[in-house]
Amino acid sequence: MTDLKELRGKIDDIDRKIVELFQERMEIVSGVAKYKKEKGLPVLNSIREGELIEKNINYLKNKELTPYLKEFYIKLMDLSKDYQRLQIDKAKEGINVCFQGTTGSYSQEALFEYFGSDATSYPVKEFEDVFKKLKDDNISYGVLPIENSSTGAINEVYDLLRKYGLYIVGNMTLKINHNLMAIEGAKLEDIKTVYSHPQAFKQCSEFLKDKGLELIGYHNTAVSAELVSEKKDKTMAAIGSKKAAEVNNLKIIKNNINNDDSNYTRFIIIGKTLETSDINDAISIVFSSPNKVGALYDSLGIFKKNNLNMIRIESRPVVGKPWEYFFYIDFEGDINNEHVKEAIDYIQNNSSYFKFLGNYKK
Repeated sequence: MTDLKELRGKIDDIDRKIVELFQERMEIVSGVAKYKKEKGLPVLNSIREGELIEKNINYLKNKELTPYLKEFYIKLMDLSKDYQRLQIDKAKEGINVCFQGTTGSYSQEALFEYFGSDATSYPVKEFEDVFKKLKDDNISYGVLPIENSSTGAINEVYDLLRKYGLYIVGNMTLKINHNLMAIEGAKLEDIKTVYSHPQAFKQCSEFLKDKGLELIGYHNTAVSAELVSEKKDKTMAAIGSKKAAEVNNLKIIKNNINNDDSNYTRFIIIGKTLETSDINDAISIVFSSPNKVGALYDSLGIFKKNNLNMIRIESRPVVGKPWEYFFYIDFEGDINNEHVKEAIDYIQNNSSYFKFLGNYKK
């Protein structure tokens, strides 16, 4: 009779072989991840998984083990998918990413939050410059603010999304804490002029009102801080992040001057190609309805018909056509879902203009 020690020894030998084969399998999985990323293919392939399980069950001589083998392969493929996603995410580390502003801006903060500190950030002056820069092969992605919880949509970015043939591949939300900053030695009563982005002025209007301050709009909060630092004038101040104050050696005169303490900005990540993944659950489109009775109503109704949750809708005027609008819609869904396909097909076939902007993780 075989003793327990001998049986365990045989199991150990088999386990060593399993480890070697597992490592070999995962190395091949890494190659699959690279291919899928290059081709924009989703990680999940349900048909392939079903076929693989069925094929390997047929190799099994002891059919009593069928449910166990099936469970084993389900878990193995879950691990493979997780590893593929990890490899795809790692491929984004250390890449070149463009943002509007300068060192210490909220956009740069969002960039590092999303891509990690290994990403190389490239600052540009205007929102449109981010789109233009992505035409450069050296830049992989761009980061742009699109919506603030206090002041609403950033219309220029919506217009640029339609103008350029780029895609939304991700988004993230950043808490915004605005601070009033000036050079060392300056006090609140010394300040006569404040520089910042117009959005920041809106978000801090309660603090700024009735103080007799001259507000000068600048294209970025961090660039405003840079200007104040260079001028070394005690009568000048900027509104921006704590990081902007640190980078420019400015003193924060007043912390957190937002109207709303729950002040958040949503940033979108734009890329050159459409990126798909089985974990994507948000879709963005833009369309224009023909000028006839019920056209817009019918297009919006297709979401309810297909049980799709619309997250937000924004309208922008069609230049040169008074009272006609482009409608930007974000809704929950995956491009491979049949209900999503039906909704998109309907809107595309019943619109005077249509553009698919992206499918990404909400």
